[in-house]
This record gives sequence, structure tokens and C-alpha cells, in this order.
Amino acid sequence: MQLLAGRDAPRVVKVQRALATFCRARGLPCPSRATIYNAMHRVPPPTYALNELPPEVRRCLHNVDPKRVPGHQVTLAAFNHGNARALSYAAGMPWMCLLRAFDAPGSRPKSRALLGAVLQFLGIAHGA
Repeated sequence: MQLLAGRDAPRVVKVQRALATFCRARGLPCPSRATIYNAMHRVPPPTYALNELPPEVRRCLHNVDPKRVPGHQVTLAAFNHGNARALSYAAGMPWMCLLRAFDAPGSRPKSRALLGAVLQFLGIAHGA
């Protein structure tokens, strides 16, 4: 999990090398590259306190827990309903928030296309 944490998406080759070293030292089988890609799509995104988010982003969020909001929900709401400031904030969120928002149902087609373009620009592999 620590290998996948961080703001920028980790390089799969780097993750695979680190896991291979870890597994060899313990006599364990090393996960395949496909397993690593699948794990990247399942990493739980960070959560955010509603009162710590910018006002433009808070205005996009509806029917959420007032204490902690999952990052992918923040991203999805900002891309679907946000103004330019909300979109800019969401585009700078950690990679796992962006990827999980792309995979989540409920995106408007143009919003999903824009999110896909952000992922592509950042070099984050996603299904089209």
C-alpha cells in the first residue's frame, strides 16, 4: 500500500521491482504486472474534511457526510458540477482520486472525457 500512496501515480516498473525484492527476501511469489495494475484501481482514496475544501468545491458536493468525503467523490462532483476553480482543484488531487472518479458511475460524458484527458496528461493508465 505504501508503494501506491502519494500524490503522483507510481511507475508500475518501480512498484514491481520493489515488490520483487520484498517477495524474494521472504520466499514469496512476486505479483504480476496485471495484478499491480488491478491493485492500483482498488487503492482506497484519501478522505477530506468538508470544511477544509475550497468553497467552490463544497458548492458541488451534495448528500455527502459532513465530516469526511472520499477523494474520488470530491473529484467526480467537481468535474460534473464545478466551475473552473473547482475543476482546477480536482485536477490537482492525488492520482488515486482521479482514477477512482474516472472508474465511478455517474460521470457526465463531457466531464468524463475531461477527466480522461487529465489522467492522460498525468500519464495515469485508465480504461477508455
